[in-house]
Amino acid sequence: MKAVIDTDTMRLQKDELNFIPMKPGETVTLVLIRDLQTDTNLLTPSSRNIRFNLTDRKIEKLSRNNHLHNTFYAHRGVVNFQLGFPYVNLFRSAYGNESRSGGGFMGIALGVDCFYTNSLFLNVTGCGIMNFMLPFPAMVDFGSGVEEYHGSLYVAVSNNHMLLRNRLSLGYGLCFSHDTWNTVDYGPKDDTEPWQDASADRRSNSLGLVFRCHYYTRGTFHVGLSYRPTFVQFANGTRYKYQHTASIELGFRIRL
Repeated sequence: MKAVIDTDTMRLQKDELNFIPMKPGETVTLVLIRDLQTDTNLLTPSSRNIRFNLTDRKIEKLSRNNHLHNTFYAHRGVVNFQLGFPYVNLFRSAYGNESRSGGGFMGIALGVDCFYTNSLFLNVTGCGIMNFMLPFPAMVDFGSGVEEYHGSLYVAVSNNHMLLRNRLSLGYGLCFSHDTWNTVDYGPKDDTEPWQDASADRRSNSLGLVFRCHYYTRGTFHVGLSYRPTFVQFANGTRYKYQHTASIELGFRIRL
C-alpha cells in the first residue's frame, strides 16, 4: 500500500504509518492506495502536532467517516431540501418613471437541490423577502409619516458548481418575480396641518437572472448571498426596466 500526503509518497510497511504534520492546525490530504482501491481522507490535527498511527482498522474508519461527510450532501443522485432565511435584503425598485432603493430584514426561502454529477446540481427555490425595519419580528406602530414598503416573491432555477471540497457553491440561472413597492402615508404629526394623502400601490411581475454563492460549514448550516437583477417588467404592458434585490441568507440543508 502507498500513502500520498499532499505531494509526498510513502510506501507503508504492514499497513502502518506514523505521520507528524509540519505545521500545527493545518489540514492535510492523505490518499491511501492499495490494489485497485483509493481512499482520500482529510486529517485535521488540533493546535499541536499529533502522531497518526494508521492501521487497517483505523484506515477503514477514517475512509468511511470522510466519505459520509463529503458525499452525504454532495454526490451524484443526492436530493437536498433547502430551508433558508434571507436576513438582510437590499432593494432597487422601479415603476413607471419612479425608482427607489431601500433595505431591511426578514424573509423565507424553500428550495430543492438535485445533484446530476458529484460537483454540479440544479436548484429550484421559491422565496419571499421584505424590508422590515427591525432585525427581529415585532409589532411596529406608525402614528404618522410616510413609509416605503418593498417586497418580492420569486421562483428561481439555477445551475450550481461545488468548489473547495464541497464547501462552496456558485450558481447562476433565471428567475421570475412578483414585486411590490408601496408608499403608505399615515398622516401628518399635527392634525391641524393640511394633508394630502401620498399613498401609492405599485405591483408588477419581472423576469431576470439570479446569482447565488453559498458557503457550507460542517453539517447542514450554510451562509449565502443571492443577487437577483431583473430586466423585463410586466406592468400595464411589457417594458425594459432594471430592478434588483440582494440578500444575505442563513439556511440549512436536509437530505431527502
